[in-house]
Amino acid sequence: MIKSGSSQSKRQREEINPEDCAFYGQFDKGSKGTREFFEIYPALQEKGQIIISSDNFILIPDIAPITADHLLVVPKNHFRSFASLPKSFNEEVEQIVSEAVNKMEKFHPNSEVVAFEHGMGTIDDQIIMCGGCGRTEHAHLHILPIPKGKDENVGKKLKQTISQYLTGIKSLPLPKLDISTLTGKFPYLYLWSSIMDSSLVFIQDSLKITIPSQLIRKLIATEVLKIDEKGNRWDWREYIIFNAKQGEKTLLNTLNRWGTKEL
Repeated sequence: MIKSGSSQSKRQREEINPEDCAFYGQFDKGSKGTREFFEIYPALQEKGQIIISSDNFILIPDIAPITADHLLVVPKNHFRSFASLPKSFNEEVEQIVSEAVNKMEKFHPNSEVVAFEHGMGTIDDQIIMCGGCGRTEHAHLHILPIPKGKDENVGKKLKQTISQYLTGIKSLPLPKLDISTLTGKFPYLYLWSSIMDSSLVFIQDSLKITIPSQLIRKLIATEVLKIDEKGNRWDWREYIIFNAKQGEKTLLNTLNRWGTKEL
């Protein structure tokens, strides 16, 4: 069980410097991916990181994948969360999310597709990460396949554990991302799976609540996939140091399988 006293569980700052963000300014015209991605995986420079590109969004593999085809939907411009996106982006983000989920289900028919976000927001004018990863201060929606279990679905298991910290509110299922109408400016956790009849939004509305860093990623890795918690391989910071060789193979397989596409 993950305890709320975890270090790196919360970070508060009055301002965020976009230059500290791994995604800020990385997806201008002609970009093949982020500088950080190619520093860690130089052999993938020619292949490129971007799978799907639209006017305002890209689909890329996670830099430290905990499953095959662990992907991220990322806005090209700097937004802290999907709740902070302009309403005019709704149709476009729904299109790229639909494309990702449909392909994921095709490639992994015996898996449950899960999507999640640690959405940044403000409480009493303080910026709160809500368990964010601490390096990427930029909206990114995780989408990944998880082999179906025998007893209970992954979405249900995640909901039960997250509910120890925050109360979930039902929202529209993907590809709809109707988050801001529920959260306002508060930080939140977003969760959806392909066998849930709705998505769930868990709102953090108090500074007294502490959400552990990378909470959902860690839950999936350690409690569902049974990755060694002590080895910290679920933590993306540890992964890119100790698992880079395996990561490169996983990422190359993903990039070859998905190809590239413009929307």
